[in-house]
Amino acid sequence: MSTLSIFGLVIGGLVILVALVVLVLNLVWNYQVKQNRISKEELEEFRKTHPKINLTEEQKRLLTFGAIYALMHENGRTVIPIEPTIKLEDEIEGNQEQWGVYNSDDAREVLADLLARKRTKTFDKNFDKEPDLIRHQKKIAEKLEIDISEVKKTTSTYAWDVCRAVNMARDFYFTNLIPADEMWEVMRNAVAEAERCGTSWTDYSVSFLLGRALHGFGMNDIWSCEELLKGKPAKIKDIDVYRKYSFK
Repeated sequence: MSTLSIFGLVIGGLVILVALVVLVLNLVWNYQVKQNRISKEELEEFRKTHPKINLTEEQKRLLTFGAIYALMHENGRTVIPIEPTIKLEDEIEGNQEQWGVYNSDDAREVLADLLARKRTKTFDKNFDKEPDLIRHQKKIAEKLEIDISEVKKTTSTYAWDVCRAVNMARDFYFTNLIPADEMWEVMRNAVAEAERCGTSWTDYSVSFLLGRALHGFGMNDIWSCEELLKGKPAKIKDIDVYRKYSFK
């Protein structure tokens, strides 16, 4: 057998191995998603204490500023949820482990810090000095299929805190830490900050990804920004929110 034939077999074997790994990872992910989904019974219990909210267009737009995070964490079923899609015990555990939130006072402190942009203002002070900035910008340009010059127009990581403020306000409402009116007020304040700092949904997406990367979380979830900007796939409810609602 020639060296070329052996090389071809090796490459073919590697391709098959990679395909199998991807298949296994997808199966594991789908299993985890199903395990984390809220049951019909638990959702019914939730509705007994949380009256149904018929979203106004303004409220849908507010929720759109949390769409990136929601798409990443809500089992990929909707991007502007106003009812929980994952088990509430998992929500509570995540609040405690990741945010140190055990009561309403803790929740309000977290939201105040996010609205004050304590994390991203720190990033922004040293924005141009970040050693990995160029690498992050190039990756964002490649994955979002936009010119690097467009990416470089974004010089703030504001969206990382804004998006989390919107989502944490909703999570804290889900878990009875704040009432609905307080949730909406937090969202309005967060969106006002986004409007002050940002220019468009593209700018918002780049800002979020840069903030996430500089916080040390990498860009494994860049796909969520990509899908929202493209408004696809259609199987995800409200994936086209960026086309429906203006940034400003």
